[in-house]
Amino acid sequence: DFLATLRKMVFDPATSRLVKERKGLHKILEKEIWVFGDEYALLTSDRGLDEVLERHLATLRPEPSGRKRGARAAVRRSDGSRGIVDLMLSQQRRGVDRREHLVVELKRPAVTITQTEAAQIKSYADAVAGEKQFHGINVHWDFWVISSDLDSTVTRDATQPSLPPGQIAGWGNIRIWAKTWSQIIDDCEIRL
Repeated sequence: DFLATLRKMVFDPATSRLVKERKGLHKILEKEIWVFGDEYALLTSDRGLDEVLERHLATLRPEPSGRKRGARAAVRRSDGSRGIVDLMLSQQRRGVDRREHLVVELKRPAVTITQTEAAQIKSYADAVAGEKQFHGINVHWDFWVISSDLDSTVTRDATQPSLPPGQIAGWGNIRIWAKTWSQIIDDCEIRL
């Protein structure tokens, strides 16, 4: 039922033009994170890169009860802006000594993912790559930007023969993806 509703929200012409990112998709999906993978747990929703760093560090090295972490340098994008992450999810698999974080940037259905939206998600990944406190041998990061459609340039980036389908960039322990709602919903239906 949820997938049928989500499909109508993002694809029905009469409905999709009314759906907003923060008040529509974001509020619904932060309660239904299984859409992004059953293995993930929500760490933050609608928070800045500073809070993403705090949650990341807390998952790696929890502070003893009653102790607070010291002040940290602000995490900024290359243009100096704060950057607000829509959703940050995390998982750690049993028997595997590594943690995986997923940062999701949602776009309303009427927005086509262009180089502008791809640059936004890449700037978040770049902020993580440039912040020493984010570095960890066994931490892998995926950054997704999601909407109903990709423009031709982003489609070309997402279909490079040397990368998995949907991946538009990557370096080290970081991968960046441009995904469509049809891919997300189809993946959910296969899992169900």
